[in-house]
Amino acid sequence: MGFASMCICGIFSFIALATPPGPITVAMAVIARLGVNIAANIGFQYAAEMLPTVVRAQGVSLIHIIGYVAHILGPYIVYLVSRK
Repeated sequence: MGFASMCICGIFSFIALATPPGPITVAMAVIARLGVNIAANIGFQYAAEMLPTVVRAQGVSLIHIIGYVAHILGPYIVYLVSRK
């Protein structure tokens, strides 16, 4: 499931890059974002199930921190790429 959701994200991201700006691009980006959200939720569940009890809270909080940093940096990276 995790592999499939990341493949969906990658495929629709490349389709969004290849299409001209418009409603189709937005739809492809939304589907790609759905794939990322599915993969993130799988990662959270995987971490909660696989980490030992002693480090479970630290591991899950580290995953959340990395996700928050990626959410903060993402728009700036996209803005840098789109500037011409």
